[in-house]
Amino acid sequence: MAHYDVTIVSHGFVALINDLHKGRDSGGGLELVIDVTAVLLVISSLTGVWLLLYIKRKRASGLWTGVIGTLLLFAVYWWAVRGGRGPHPTLVRRAKTDTVNQTALP
Repeated sequence: MAHYDVTIVSHGFVALINDLHKGRDSGGGLELVIDVTAVLLVISSLTGVWLLLYIKRKRASGLWTGVIGTLLLFAVYWWAVRGGRGPHPTLVRRAKTDTVNQTALP
């Protein structure tokens, strides 16, 4: 008579999206697309900041908008993700596990 234990680990939808975001288990082609996209986004943001600083009329309002937007982003992060307390959730989150114990029939 055989006996075996099966452990099923389900990390959920957030883990799936995180894996896609990081490019895990993707081939070289998708890694290249992710890297090229990241470089293009950095270039786009840097040219936007450069234009903002170059145009004197828009400089003050643009910088204030950037500062307020950054503060709002951190406030939403603190409120929604961290709940305003404790360590970051990924440091304390446990994987949801289901353990199945079965005995094979003879």
